[in-house]
Amino acid sequence: MFQNAIKIAQQFTRPIVILSRNENGICSASVAGAFIILNEDGWILTANHIAENILRQLSHFVNNVRSNPNIKLSFYWGRNNWQINFSTIFRNDYSDLAIGQIIAFDKSSVLNYPKFKRPDVNFDFGEMLCKFGYSFAKVDPQYSPQNNTFTFQPNIPFFPIDGIYARAHIKTEGNSVANFIETSTAALPGQSGGADF
Repeated sequence: MFQNAIKIAQQFTRPIVILSRNENGICSASVAGAFIILNEDGWILTANHIAENILRQLSHFVNNVRSNPNIKLSFYWGRNNWQINFSTIFRNDYSDLAIGQIIAFDKSSVLNYPKFKRPDVNFDFGEMLCKFGYSFAKVDPQYSPQNNTFTFQPNIPFFPIDGIYARAHIKTEGNSVANFIETSTAALPGQSGGADF
């Protein structure tokens, strides 16, 4: 049912992995969620609660690294050489969306970009949708002091889940309007920020 759509969504949907080393030198990693690449300029879209978590971890890192240089923190944005310019992240709590930009994005790495549809137009109740993300991924990082980098096998499996379109939810407050869709199936951990199609 979703085979072709998944092949397309895989081209512009990527995982966000938080990599860390604690004061005892123990490394850990977690898939924070997903993001979608919007265009050839490397602009991305994810969930604001993911961006908040990343910014909170960065703040915690900056506050603690001075007292213990063993503490390390890094982020994997779908490719080893991709980084996000944190000064260009625009966040909106109201709609739970965050937009940022990949530094030195190679536009040849993505062949198709997403198309957006208004959730309150031309959706039929009961229509099948698919949510795409990176649930159940296990990442085992190692830290290299010589290079000051984390390494891991970046083969993070994607995990699609289906659901039925239940309703459009239009939220208004003052001049702000946010359109959401609700499905019969809740997102799994690691799917926030990923594509719905």
